[in-house]
Amino acid sequence: MAPPFGDRSPEDYEHLRRDLLMFRNAYIEYLDATLPTVLQGGAPPHNAARQRVQRLAVRAEKAVSATGMSIGLGAPPLFPRPPLVGITSVAFAHEDDLWRGPNFGTGQNKESYELVLDALVQADTLLEDSQESARRRRADPLYWADRFLRAVLGFPAYLISLVGGFDRRELSAEGARILWLASLIADVAGIFGFGRLVGWW
Repeated sequence: MAPPFGDRSPEDYEHLRRDLLMFRNAYIEYLDATLPTVLQGGAPPHNAARQRVQRLAVRAEKAVSATGMSIGLGAPPLFPRPPLVGITSVAFAHEDDLWRGPNFGTGQNKESYELVLDALVQADTLLEDSQESARRRRADPLYWADRFLRAVLGFPAYLISLVGGFDRRELSAEGARILWLASLIADVAGIFGFGRLVGWW
C-alpha cells in the first residue's frame, strides 16, 4: 500500500530493505538445510523454520512490489499450467517436481530459488536508489513547503473521501479533478470563514 502522500521516507525504504535481507538470510539457511534432501526426492520439512521463511516471504513480497518489480515462473510448454507469480509462490517451487529444473522451452535456465535470490538483489538495488533519492528530496527546503501545502490543501479531499467511503487514490482522472475542485472550494470557504471570524474582512 502506498503512503498517504505517495512519498516514502528514507526510513520506510530502510524497513523494506531490512525485510528483504531478513528473508534472504532465512531463505538461504532454509535452502542449505533442505535442498539436498529435496533434490534427492525427499519431502521438504513442514516445521517452524519453514513457517518463519514463509512469513518473511510475505514481507519480502511487499518490499519487492514497492519497487514495481514482480517475479514469476513460467511452466514448460510440455506441461502447460498457470505461471507462478510472486516470491511467496516461486520461493518454494523447487520443492515440486513439476517446477524443478531449468525450463528451456520458456527461455528460463535458472532454478526457481536462483530467480528469487536474483530478484532480491535487484529489488534491494532499486530500493537503495529510491532511498537515496528520498534523502536528497528531503534535504531541499522546498520539499517541506510542498508537503505542508499538500497536507493543508488536501485535507478537505481526505475528509470528503472519508465521509464518502472511497479511496481518492483510486479515482479516475475526471473524478480526481472533481474532488480537487471540491477540495479547493472547501479551502477557499474555510479561509473566507476564518477571515470573517477574526475580522480580517
